[in-house]
Amino acid sequence: MRQLLSNEKDAIGWADRLIDLADAGGFDGWLINVEVALPAELVPALQAFVRRLKSKSSLHIVWYDSVITDGQLLWQNSVNALNEDFLIAAGSILLNYCWTADLLKSTASRLAKLQSPSSSTLTVYVGVDCFGRGCPGGGGFNCSEAVRMIVENQQLGVGLFAPGWAYETCRSAAEPDEADGDAANLWESLVDRTLEFWAGVTPLLGEPRPWAGRRLNTAFCLGQGVCKWDRGRLVSTNAWNSLWEAHPMPHYWLCGAEQHLSLCRSRAWQGGGCLRVALSGGVGGGIGGNGGCELPLFRLSLPARQVRALKLVYSLDSVFEDRPLDPVTVCLVAKYRRHSSSVDSSGGGAQRQQQQQLIVLCHSSESRLSCSEMATVQSHYSVGSGGGSSQTLVFPRTVRREVEGDAYSEAGGAAGHGGVVWHTVYTEAADPALVDSNNKDAGYVDKDCVLEQLCLFFILPSRLESTEPVCVYLGQVKVALVRVRPLAATCD
Repeated sequence: MRQLLSNEKDAIGWADRLIDLADAGGFDGWLINVEVALPAELVPALQAFVRRLKSKSSLHIVWYDSVITDGQLLWQNSVNALNEDFLIAAGSILLNYCWTADLLKSTASRLAKLQSPSSSTLTVYVGVDCFGRGCPGGGGFNCSEAVRMIVENQQLGVGLFAPGWAYETCRSAAEPDEADGDAANLWESLVDRTLEFWAGVTPLLGEPRPWAGRRLNTAFCLGQGVCKWDRGRLVSTNAWNSLWEAHPMPHYWLCGAEQHLSLCRSRAWQGGGCLRVALSGGVGGGIGGNGGCELPLFRLSLPARQVRALKLVYSLDSVFEDRPLDPVTVCLVAKYRRHSSSVDSSGGGAQRQQQQQLIVLCHSSESRLSCSEMATVQSHYSVGSGGGSSQTLVFPRTVRREVEGDAYSEAGGAAGHGGVVWHTVYTEAADPALVDSNNKDAGYVDKDCVLEQLCLFFILPSRLESTEPVCVYLGQVKVALVRVRPLAATCD
């Protein structure tokens, strides 16, 4: 640390190396945690180091509430005169987790005074220790109590310490037969505990930040697995781990009572696993003999003019592959929204915003949706509703393929060849807007719309009498964007 902060010039040089590393690795930014006392004369170089990191505006820099302005290691658990200089230098701070309701109030008050036109983006994350050390609620599945206290003050954010709690306490929390059992049982317990933990916290955190600015392409891989697949084919039965191959996970993990999300490692389209959606029998029995339900996946913010194509890869349990009379229709739903203005009829010149939502269905049926399926879809999305908002269904031209894949059984480590059929459905269009196959001249998604959400919509027949859940395995979801060609260089 003394070498790093020997002088401001060297400190700035080290900051530049971290900036380069973040660019190479695709990091969002850096959390700076200096939990060691420093001589007071090194503090100016430390602050210069932090300011240099922040100078690249695309990086998110967070200072951890540890060293104070005179170099002492004193956790403040609030924003005050002893640590606010580091907050201003970094742009955000993660407070230690031993706070109280009174400290929350004083922090919010201090933050309001610090905000100015030049520092209006200062952010304070209040620490919540998932192990419960000195934190309201006691941690664990009760972390939601501390989170609720923080979010009641809209100026403050939440910073979770050690969310690996679900993993690190998994073996001690397991049933005796699970603790002494194989790794597969412990893995299932870990997944269940992780989902239970986030189920208590997620509803308090509001809408997730929308995916924007780049294409979305995910195979729902965690960056590790007991084996590996490539386009559905099993290519390795060796366990592996690589965070570079981790894919985005759904923004929405909390589903309705008729749905359950989990991770599957016995099949995959790409990487080490896929996303399993279990649909209960309650989905059936809808309009026209069919029933349907929606599963939100991602919140987006992508201009329609940039969207080139949609893609969905999924598979079903083998029992449904062998029973074509009991189809499960899977739809990829892209929700667009357009904002338009109109002049007030009173003549005052005031304008009001009207919204029109266009739903694009990339459906998996070999032919067009049946009348009963269409009725289910139209009923769910209230197509043609009046008032200031209306919804339109656009069915783009789609390409459908079936690719045979391999299964894997963790029981005994058996690798199967075949047994999985991956259905690939994607749109193709020369124009960025998606074309309506029923009216190729007028069925465009308005280029002024914004793609705001990706969902799945499932249609199951009511005649399906099985009491077991219907499982759909999601192998890939992709939103391809139009490539922007760089301007050709010219010379005089």
